[in-house]
Amino acid sequence: MRYGPVRNHLSAASIFNPHSTSIYRPLQNQGCGAFLTECQFDAHKVHMLEADGRKDMADLLSGMLSRLRTNPTTFVLTHGDLNPWNIHVHNTGSGWQICGILDWERSGFLPDYAEYTITMTNPSCSEEWRKILTEQVLTSCSKERVEAERVATRTSI
Repeated sequence: MRYGPVRNHLSAASIFNPHSTSIYRPLQNQGCGAFLTECQFDAHKVHMLEADGRKDMADLLSGMLSRLRTNPTTFVLTHGDLNPWNIHVHNTGSGWQICGILDWERSGFLPDYAEYTITMTNPSCSEEWRKILTEQVLTSCSKERVEAERVATRTSI
């Protein structure tokens, strides 16, 4: 993710609360994290499928993730729900500028690819919005990572 100047729109509670609403079960208001390693993060995704009685998908995902986990990853502050209604902008006269980002309950310190994979598999994101985010905000990752996220979230976009 590309970062701009830090503004006072993020509450300290969001940063210092190690648990956030699970991006894999947001409607159930179920917590997740804090993750210290990518292995822990991956195990959480596999566990969510197992808890839903999807052992076949959990096994598939586990194999996919173990093949993808070849290099150490950096954990970064991830929003987890970058939809247009969560980003406030204003016209500076010479263009649009982000002045606030709302809705941080799904945020957390996740692997640096997570914001991209979450966005690419979020059914509420339009293709137009994905294009804007990938061109101006997010750093992409491999197609295999996105496919693993689709398995984890049980989405097909």
